[in-house]
Amino acid sequence: MIAASTRNKVKSSYGTVKKIFKTITSAEILALNATPIEVIPAPGAGKEIKITSASCKLTFGTAAYATQTSVHLITDTATVEQMICASVLAGTASKRQLFTPQGTVAAGGTQIIANKAVNAYVPTADPTTSGGTGTIEIEVSYEIIES
Repeated sequence: MIAASTRNKVKSSYGTVKKIFKTITSAEILALNATPIEVIPAPGAGKEIKITSASCKLTFGTAAYATQTSVHLITDTATVEQMICASVLAGTASKRQLFTPQGTVAAGGTQIIANKAVNAYVPTADPTTSGGTGTIEIEVSYEIIES
């Protein structure tokens, strides 16, 4: 039996899993490094966003994106992504693909930060294409947890 004073200090479960959808246009994809797109808004003071799962649906246009084809989900100002959808933008047909969690955070690195939004972006540079017009829809399941 847990003493009452100890029991009152134990945090409850994380809470309800929420789901959000975000469509990103071809023009937004082509600027996804320079201008990340907010997928989940900041949850408020003392709260953090923990992604539990995510998928990316590519609706193929006229050509595949040629460079920077992995879409990342990252907490604003973090140094390590929460999830990556590898090479999804290189698809030559419409498809849905799962994001993979990123578990390694080096000493001094950050991944989940209080009161910060989660953004979609591509690292290094903006994607390129030769006339492509594809779009993506990101579906994210997440929990709001206390800091």
